[in-house]
Amino acid sequence: MRKTHYTCRELAELKLPDCPTTDEGWRLTVSREGWPCIESKGRGRGGVRREYAPPPRIAALIAGEPAACIGVTKRKHRETEVTLTLTLPASKAAALLQWLNGRGDHA
Repeated sequence: MRKTHYTCRELAELKLPDCPTTDEGWRLTVSREGWPCIESKGRGRGGVRREYAPPPRIAALIAGEPAACIGVTKRKHRETEVTLTLTLPASKAAALLQWLNGRGDHA
């Protein structure tokens, strides 16, 4: 059975690419992104052990799926430039790129 929840220490020990490398870095990430967690009695902060359910992009990295980064830049009337960068499993990246390319410039 595959593990679904991780402590911040466990996440730091995994040394995932482009992710925090310390317990504190992960605490800030899970707090900022609002990851769901399971709390139980423990020796952690305030006597509570928290195990977090990672979002799909992190779960894919944990599972060892190869990841791909896609960067898309959109200019609108020469005044605004927006860049969106996604990190997702490589298996999904090809389908997303194909879909983006098929939409043309009217998206």
